[in-house]
Amino acid sequence: MNTETHPMRASLLALLLLVPQQDPFKTLADPARRGDESARKAAMETFRGSARESAVAYVAAKFLEKSDRDWRLAGDPAQADLNAFLAKHWAAAPADEKAHKEALAALAGLAEKHAKSPAVEVFHFFAQAHMSALGDRGAEFAGKLGYSKEGDRWARREDVPLYAIAKGFSKPAYIPAQAEAAARSSPQFGPRYVVALLDIQKALFANTGFAALHKSLLGLAGPGAKGPAADHLAALAEGVKVALTCKQCKDGKVDCHRCQGKKKTDVTCPVCKGLGFMQKGDKANVLIPCSNCRGALVFRNANCPACKQQGTIDCVICLGKGWRENFKGCKSCAPCGTCLGRRVSETPCATCGGKGRVPPFVAGIPSILCGDCKGNAILKGPCKTCQETGLHDCAKCGGKGPRDGRSPERPRVEDVYQTAACGPCGSKGWPLANLAVPCDRCFGLGIQIKPTLDPTKTLY
Repeated sequence: MNTETHPMRASLLALLLLVPQQDPFKTLADPARRGDESARKAAMETFRGSARESAVAYVAAKFLEKSDRDWRLAGDPAQADLNAFLAKHWAAAPADEKAHKEALAALAGLAEKHAKSPAVEVFHFFAQAHMSALGDRGAEFAGKLGYSKEGDRWARREDVPLYAIAKGFSKPAYIPAQAEAAARSSPQFGPRYVVALLDIQKALFANTGFAALHKSLLGLAGPGAKGPAADHLAALAEGVKVALTCKQCKDGKVDCHRCQGKKKTDVTCPVCKGLGFMQKGDKANVLIPCSNCRGALVFRNANCPACKQQGTIDCVICLGKGWRENFKGCKSCAPCGTCLGRRVSETPCATCGGKGRVPPFVAGIPSILCGDCKGNAILKGPCKTCQETGLHDCAKCGGKGPRDGRSPERPRVEDVYQTAACGPCGSKGWPLANLAVPCDRCFGLGIQIKPTLDPTKTLY
């Protein structure tokens, strides 16, 4: 959440300073007061003031963020039992271990009683405050409420994978594969979202998998998804696209260097090299009229042999993929102007002048096969301009030397998203002591993810 005070909240806080404060616990425990939106929000803000120091205040504030209807309590028998529980155990903050244990025992019983109710989650929710206060001393009730010990914390089964990933988020190689697989298949958005952020890190580090990453981000929110989550993921996906697609082509293709995209070009007869004569059989120095061009020497407006009449060829930077897969250069790299990225240079043979034959002349035609180009008219060899890299001399990522992929111009995570401290949990990620319960704003990361291209699409 934005750490700056929201205008509406600022107005509410100002109003609260002018109005005598009700005991927030009375509002919490009284369904009529909870039903008054202004009273509920006032109590919520009061609890938030001490939420970072008190698990009870944290849980109370989070509960009051939603109405009874939003908690699916309205019209459910669970509502009456919750009201009775709050009146008995939360008329004030539980004062000692005994009070926490009694409340936790009551919640375990209510969770079992209403196990099939859609509102059962509210009893598990209030149990967090007591489990946080008791830690291992609440072990006798932990199993009944779905908790198990994970390292130094108690966690519900659905939060275990997310806890493991959040702890190792800065070092993905240390995250257990089992935890990552469980988070990836989780029915909850949070674990799948954090794994997607992990995938961004991995793809950029490995320098591959960009197309699959882009597709997975767009699909994470589900088919036809709308709302903040879908907008946020679309902004991240667009960041991946802008940072990792090839800037030298369009969808992996560039105009053919031979025909400039026209699909047709003039082609010198490949048999006689434009001389009009060809050798007779295997007799290199006996010439006869060329049977291929029949004296035309050049085929005008012929199908381009380089692109096979497509007008485009694969980009040498991304090898036709459109994404900079495994490319170790930087964003400024472009194909070598001499070899056009092919790493091999082709130059007319200086000995024969690009004719394939040398004097003596017979009827004005050089009659002897050129010994240097062996009649091919051109010489092929390693491109000396780019030293066979296929790329131009780029000072930003190594120039003519080896490109190691470490250039400051190489795409990085920061090109896709920036991070900011998570205000609601004070950057803790897991704000309740003794419990692996993630902050619902940052999903346990302790940071909020701000899409670089559009920070307004941050999840708040």
